[in-house]
Parts: sequence; structure tokens; C-alpha cells
Amino acid sequence: MLFKRERVLEKPTIEATAVDEVTSDSATLRARINPNNLETTYQFEYGLEECGVSACVVVPLDPGEIGEGFEGVIVTEPISGLDPGTTYHYRVVAENELGVETGPERTFSTQGEGLSFDLEDSRVWEMVSPANKHGGAIINTAFGAMQASAAGDGLAYLSRGSLLSNPNGNRSPEESSLLARRVNGIWQSEDLTPPFSNATEITDNGEYNVFSPDLSLGEIEPRDDTPLSPWASERTPYLRDNTSPPVFTPLVTSVEPFANVPPGTKFGPASSTAGTPAVRIQAASEDLSHIVLQSQAPLSVGAAGLSLYMWSGGLLEPVSELPDGEGGATVLGVAGSGPGSTRHAVSEDGTRVFWAPTAGYNAAGISLPALYLRDLEADETIRLDIVQPGGSGAGEPLPAFQGASEDGDVVFFTDSEDLTEDSSPTGRDLYRCEVDVDLGCVELTNLSAPLPGSGESAGVFDQVTALSDDGEQLYFVATGVLDEGANGEGDVAVAGQPNLYIWRESEGLRFVARLSERDYGTWGGAPSRIGYESQLTAAASPSGRYLAFTSDQSLTGYENRNAQGELNAEVFLYDSLTDQLHCVSCSPSGAAAVGEQVPSQPGKAQTMDPGGIWGGRWAAGLLPEFSITEPVSTGNGRTLYRSRSVLDNGRVFFNAADGLVAADSNGSWDVYQYEPIGTGSCVSSSAGAAVARSGEGCIGLLSSGTAAGDSGFLDASASGDDVFFMTRGRLSPWDEDEAFDVYDARVNGVAAVRPPIVECAGASCQSSAQQQEYTAPSSEVFRGSGNQLHCPKGKRKIVRDGKPRCVKKKSSKGKKQRKKAGKNRRAAR
Repeated sequence: MLFKRERVLEKPTIEATAVDEVTSDSATLRARINPNNLETTYQFEYGLEECGVSACVVVPLDPGEIGEGFEGVIVTEPISGLDPGTTYHYRVVAENELGVETGPERTFSTQGEGLSFDLEDSRVWEMVSPANKHGGAIINTAFGAMQASAAGDGLAYLSRGSLLSNPNGNRSPEESSLLARRVNGIWQSEDLTPPFSNATEITDNGEYNVFSPDLSLGEIEPRDDTPLSPWASERTPYLRDNTSPPVFTPLVTSVEPFANVPPGTKFGPASSTAGTPAVRIQAASEDLSHIVLQSQAPLSVGAAGLSLYMWSGGLLEPVSELPDGEGGATVLGVAGSGPGSTRHAVSEDGTRVFWAPTAGYNAAGISLPALYLRDLEADETIRLDIVQPGGSGAGEPLPAFQGASEDGDVVFFTDSEDLTEDSSPTGRDLYRCEVDVDLGCVELTNLSAPLPGSGESAGVFDQVTALSDDGEQLYFVATGVLDEGANGEGDVAVAGQPNLYIWRESEGLRFVARLSERDYGTWGGAPSRIGYESQLTAAASPSGRYLAFTSDQSLTGYENRNAQGELNAEVFLYDSLTDQLHCVSCSPSGAAAVGEQVPSQPGKAQTMDPGGIWGGRWAAGLLPEFSITEPVSTGNGRTLYRSRSVLDNGRVFFNAADGLVAADSNGSWDVYQYEPIGTGSCVSSSAGAAVARSGEGCIGLLSSGTAAGDSGFLDASASGDDVFFMTRGRLSPWDEDEAFDVYDARVNGVAAVRPPIVECAGASCQSSAQQQEYTAPSSEVFRGSGNQLHCPKGKRKIVRDGKPRCVKKKSSKGKKQRKKAGKNRRAAR
């Protein structure tokens, strides 16, 4: 027999309070009230001071009615006549026969009035891509190299079809890679697509994987076996020296005297038209002086297929060699944990490589049987996942490389085997290993050790969220309670929930925030795809001080549930030095999130979600995603470059669906910057149509806020003084179409100006020998025939005093007579 549970009648419940559509003089107050099945009325209160201690304006004058029921009812009330640039307090009061319920006090700030549109930090839009795109289209995709130079004077970007008139190669409808350079204040692009001679399988990923920080070098895996160098013997990856003309260095070759494989070695693919190369790049040092390759064919005596090799200075050396105690054979392997992570899998000097025997992934995440370090200088391999004294060795050994310090002295990995005395009873733990080539892990520390006596497991998620370059700070997510302290917002870790932690050397663990299960971009993918670095949507500054991540939780009290009741993901910034958490994509006015459901169709969200990580979910702010070599499903989806979206000066670059400043009025995605007070032009009094104060910093619009369609962040320079983004907005006088273009929001940039059109008459309309051709921002200039003089029949054109004119042609009869007379004179000599 079923019993119906009776609900208890009680006072109204205030479920949510928010403000919408804030302008310089108006706003709309909103609340969700549950009447608890009693006739209920409501009123809003607002004023310049807290309504609990000072008299406030009450609206509506006659209490509004919402009837009865057990479901929350949304009520709204528009207010006007507000002062611009002013902060107001507000709350809602609801009443039924059982009593009065007062909602929490909240605030909002009206926009300023009459503020000029000036980009923050004195930035200027410079058009990077060519104005005439010759039928090509600029794209943003997860499968291709999109990379800015550290100095901000160059950008590698992508297009569908070439943007230039006479490229060396054109793989349309596949991607083309372009390199833009800023020379003497002018942006010019070149197409990097190499020539080719075979039709190949159509793929979605580009041929270039990564570039050096100054973009002087690029690593390319060509589609076919067309030789790009006389030193090449078969299809191979190349290192492209981006000079003019370019120089291609084959990374594997049997051509003497440059051969780096044994005589008779065949390493090319079975078919010259195959889409996947037989030799692939796995990892590299930042300057591309040391590159780890994986080859389907053995490239050294006694090696197995899919073994790893280090290329440096034209030489190849095996990497995936087992320790002498395990046989010393050269076996198949992956750098780092393969598509899991290759963060500093190659040390900055190229002498150390972290690798694992190839296995795969299962439902629990990364499934690799061991983790090794190959020291090429010492010519030794050591195993890292070794049970330490006191460790039980219980659990299956499934280590996963997470990252290392730049110098390769410290490595972090997770494992389900109990390696230390304080390991978790079940699940995965996060370990830190200080490396000595002779001793292995001289100190192996469990960073995720459960609290003493708790008996619970850490439950660490793969991937590690972020890691500083020096290995002294690390962020990760775990379901265990590893720190009982509260964060700056008063929140604490909860067992079974995704808890975000920071570990700092000499300080230990600290709780940062409690996330939701939908925030899987912070640990590298949904539960069915745990462990992929390409699925991360969080990033730290190089020093690790700042961490930016997305969450659909109201971590700072901001109302991120929109009027439709949808929770929106927002971008948060954590400062580990001050232990402060700030929502950088939340409206500075206090207006509730509006957000947008991110499209799920491929290509529809290329500006803000090129990797399809957020498809179908609601978001008001998103961080840029990292590019990968090709889809993860192929087993080669590695992230070799991570865009600069979080910097050590506190700047964070992100995409926002909501208008966060007065100038953003298009209702589309736009590009924004957050920077702390004291960075750039951000001061306590910063205000403008494109700039607003937000917490202890400033929010600045970098795209136009008025363009038709979405704009999206691409990359930034190391300082953040150059921010590259794509937009359909015509932000330059040379931009004459509605197609996507690439712009640089450059600090102290040079605004493009079209020369004035001067009316002329008569001889003054003739071309001048001193006429200049404007070359910015296009990479090519039209050089046509100009205004030509066409003479009528019977006349010919001559030039006298620099001016063309028509004169009567001389008769052919007279010409013949003069020619004959000349012959007679020569014969008479």
C-alpha cells in the first residue's frame, strides 16, 4: 500500500534573487518564490543603503500576488530613474498567512553614462589576416597548430583553403597553415602548405603540430611522400626553418651523408596516399631542438615497432629502452602518458624523457603498465613507480604521467597501486618524485594522502588540472577530503564531491573550491574520457600563482542561474598568493547570468568551443581550449602547445556570452580580458564603455561587442600585450567583408588609415612614379597594368618627357628603303 506524503505548510521560501538587464538608469529585479501552497504576496525593496538598516523604495506599491502551490514562481519588477554609475542594494519580501520571509541583501551597479569607447591598456586593433582572402576562410579548430610568438610579432593560424593567390600547395577543403609576421608595423602572411604530388585521404587536422616560441621553426608531418628536401628518402616529419625560402630538414632519412637509420631501413607508410604518417612526433622541447618520435618501423637495430626515438641535431637515439634489470630491450612506448599528458615529458635541455610502455585506456582512465625516465646523457633508464618502504603494493599498477618540472628533476604521476605507507585504500593517488638517475625516486611523496584516521580514499581524478613550470605548485581534483580548512568564501571540501586543491612546496595542500560533476573540463574530460589533456579547460600561469577554471557552481555568491532556470558555467580566477577566488566572467553590474547553450554541431562553435567540449551545455563564460595533433580516437591526440590564456601578471583572457560592459551590445560571444589593479591601465577608478571595475581588477572588452556573430580568442603573447582573436567585425578600414578575420588587440598598436581619395582632372589624374602601395594588412598587393594609353589605328605610342602620346606610324615602304640603303653603305666600305 502506497502512502502519499503530505507537505507541511510554512512561510514562503525565497529560492533565488537576481537582477537582469542593468543599464545606466534602469534594471529588472527578479526572484523565485515558493508559496508553499498558501496564497502569497511579494514586494521588492531597493535603495542606496542596506534595506535592513535604511528605508528603501518599495515596488510594486500594491503587493503582487503569486497564488498558491508547491513550485517556485518567478516574479520580476522593472525599475527606472536610477543614477548612472551607482551601486544599489535590493531584496525581496514575501508573505503568506503563516508569516513574512525576507530574501538576502544583494547589490547591483548601474552602467556609467556618456563614456567613450577606448580599449583597456591603450590597445589598438591591427588587422593580421589579409583583406583579400582569395576564396579562403579563416577557421579555428582543435586539430591544428594555432600559436602566437612569445614576443607578439607573429601568429600561426589556420584557414580552409589558402588565403593567398599563388600558394606552394593548396589542400582545400582541408586546412592550410599560415604564418603572419609584423614587420615595420605591417602584418603580412605566408601560406606554409608544402607542395604535394599525390591525392590523399581528406582529414580534419593540419600538417603542422607545433612551432618554436619565436615561430622561426615549425614541425610538419606531410600528407604524402612528396620530398620536401633533397636529403629526404621517404615520407617523414620535417623541421621547417621559416626563412625565405624555407629550409626543410627531414627528421628521419637514409640519404648519405645525412642518414640516421641503419642501411636498408624502410620507414615510410605502406601507401603514399595514407592519411596517417608512419613516423609521428610525440613530444618536444620548447625550442624544438629535441623531438621525440614514434615509428611504426624499427629505426635502430633490435628495436620494436612503435618504439620511441630522440631526434637532435640530425641524429636519432632510442628512448623506449627498458632498464638493464628488465632486459634492456627497445620496446614500444609513448612519451609521457601519450594523449594523457606530455607536459614537460622532454626536459628543457633534452637530456631526460619520461615515457611509458604503450597500453591503452579503460573505464578507470589511463591504463599504462609502468612509468620510466630515460636519461640520454647517462644512457640509463630507471623505473619510477616503485613501491617504497612501508607501501603495501596493493592495487593494480596503472601509473599515469601527469607532468614534470622544466628541468626534469621532479615528476608527478598518479597510480592505483599503493606505493607509500599513506596511500589510499582504493582509487588513485597523486605522487611526486624527485629524480636521481642513479637512485630513481630519491623521495617519493604522496601529495593526496588521506587525513590520518579518516579511512577514506583520495579519489584523485586524471588529468592534473595545472602545474607550474618549476614544479613547485600543482592543482588537482579529488573526491576525498584532504584538507578540512575553509576557503575564502567559507566553503569546505565534501566527501564524494569534486574538490579542487592546490599543493605548494613547503606549504602542502589547501582546499580551493568545491565543483560539480559537470565541471569535468577541470580534470580532463567526462567520466568516460578521464585522462585526456586535450579535454582540459583550465590553465595556470607559468609560475602557478594564478589558476583559471570554469564551473557552473555559484562559487562566489553570484547568481549564475538565468531566467530560464539554467545553470551557466562561468570563468573563475584563483590567486594562490592571496587565497582569493574571483568570478572574472560574472557581470560587474551584478546582473544575473544570461548565458547561451553552446552548439553541439561541428563547426558551429569554433570561436568559443572548437574542441566540442561544451556542446549542448549552458555557459556565460569559457576559457580557450588547447589544440591537439589529431582526434584522440586515433591514439595520437596530443597537446603539444597550450595557448597563453593565464599570465603571471594576473591577466586572464576568455570568451563571454554576456555583455559585461556597456559597449557589448550584440548578444554574441566576445573576447575579454581581466587584469588586477596595477597591471596595465587598471586602477581603482577605471571606467569606460569598454572597461569596468570587477572585484580587485578590471574587465576589458577586446573585441568590438557590436559585430554580427561570435568572436573568439586565439592566443596571446607572453606579456599579454598582444591578444589575437577572430571576428566578423570590420575593425579596420581595410576590412571590407563580413568573413572571419584575425586581429591583434595590441598595446600601443598602430591604427590603419586609408589614404584619402583625391579628386583630379586632366594630366593630374595620370599615375605618379612616386605613388605608394599600402601593404597592411594584406599579405599581397595588387600590381596591375594601371591606366594605359591605347592609340588608334595608324598611330603608335611613344613616351616623351615621361608622358605617353600617339604619333603617326612610319610607312613600311620607307623602312625597307632605309634598310636597303644601309646594306649598300656597309658593302661599299
